[in-house]
Amino acid sequence: MAEKYRGILQDELIFFIFLAFFLTWSVETVDFSPRASGNVVLDHLHHCHFFTMAHTKSAQKRIRQTEVRTERNRAAKSRIRTLRKKVAEAVTSGDKAAASTAVSALASAVDKAAKTNLIHSNKAANIKSKAAKALAAAGA
Repeated sequence: MAEKYRGILQDELIFFIFLAFFLTWSVETVDFSPRASGNVVLDHLHHCHFFTMAHTKSAQKRIRQTEVRTERNRAAKSRIRTLRKKVAEAVTSGDKAAASTAVSALASAVDKAAKTNLIHSNKAANIKSKAAKALAAAGA
C-alpha cells in the first residue's frame, strides 16, 4: 500500500514539473549555446525561475546577480583556456614573437582572474610558469 501511495506522489511530481515547463515555455528561454546539454526540457528547467523559490525582492535580485556573475566567470575561464591553446599553438609553430605576445596576454588574463578569486593564485602562478617554460623551450 505504501509503495502505491509513493508512486502516486512521484507521478504527481512529474506531472507538476512538466506542467511548470509548459506554462513557462517560451523560445527565448531555451538555451541553444554550445554548453547546453541538448535536452531542451532540462536546459529550459535549468533557466526557469519557477524553481528558484525566491520569495523576497532581495532574494530575486541575488539570483539575477548570480546569473550575471556566473556568465562573467564562465567567459573569463573560457578566455583563459583559449589563450592557453593559443600559447601552445604559437610555441609549436615556432613563431617566437607570436608566442611572446600570447604568453603576455595569458599572464594578464590569469592575473585578473586570480585578483578576483576566480582561480587560486597558486594555480595562476602554475599556468604562467608552464607558459614561460614552453616559451623558453621554444626559444632555445
